[in-house]
Amino acid sequence: MTFTVNRWVGDGPYPVHTCRLEHFALVGVLGRKVYPADCDSGRCQTCGVRRARVRAGVITWQQRQHGRSRLITLTNCPEDWQERRGQVRDLRRRILASGRQCEWIWTTERGDKTGMVHVHAIQHGDYIPQAELQKLWGKRIVDVRQVHDAAKYISKSAAKVAGYIGKEVGNGTGGLSIHLGNNGGRLHHWSRQFFGGMSIREATVASRGDRPDEIWVSVWRGDDADDELINRAIQAVNAGRPVQ
Repeated sequence: MTFTVNRWVGDGPYPVHTCRLEHFALVGVLGRKVYPADCDSGRCQTCGVRRARVRAGVITWQQRQHGRSRLITLTNCPEDWQERRGQVRDLRRRILASGRQCEWIWTTERGDKTGMVHVHAIQHGDYIPQAELQKLWGKRIVDVRQVHDAAKYISKSAAKVAGYIGKEVGNGTGGLSIHLGNNGGRLHHWSRQFFGGMSIREATVASRGDRPDEIWVSVWRGDDADDELINRAIQAVNAGRPVQ
C-alpha cells in the first residue's frame, strides 16, 4: 500500500501538515476494535490534535492508578524554550533532592490576556506544600490544587491542551504550530516514571484495554461502518493478502 507524502501547511518553526492516513482506520482483528489511523506525527493537523485528546484519556487512566493528584501551575516562565525546559527539570531535581517523590506531565501555555508564559503540570507522588514549591521556583507564584475526584477533574485538566490546540486549529492551521513552538516540538513532556515505567505507546494500549497479541490492520475507511471494516480486515488476514 503506497501513501503520498504529507502536504505541509502553515508557517513557523514547526509547520503542520495534512494527514496521508486521513481516510484510513486501524482495525484490531482479535479484539474487534476500530481506531482512526495515526501517521505517528505530532505535527499532523489531524493526528496531532487527536493525539492530544487520546493523551488526555491516558493521563486520566494513569491518575486513577495513583488516587490523589495535583494540578500545578508555574508562572513567570522564561520566554526561551531551552531555558524554560531546563528550569522545569531543575525544579523536579530539587524536589527529589528534598526527599519527596514527584512524577509529572507538563505543557507550556501562553496567557491570552497577559501573554505571560506558564507551565501546567499534573503531578502524582508526595504532596509538596505550595510555599515550599514556590520557594524552589525562585519565589515566583505557584498554584497547587489538590485533585480529590481524579477521574472527573483530571480528565478536564488533562484535556486543556487538546481543547487549546483544537480551538486554535479551528481558526486556521497556526494553532498546532504555535503550541509545538511553545513546547519544543512536542505536545507534552513527562518524567520517566509518570506512566509507571511504560512508554507512551504501552500506556495508551493499557488504558484502552487492547490485547497484547492483537493483530492490527490498516483499512481504507470510506463510508463503511465499523463492523464492515472489521469483516474486511478479518477476511484479508485469513486470506493472507493486503487490505484495500
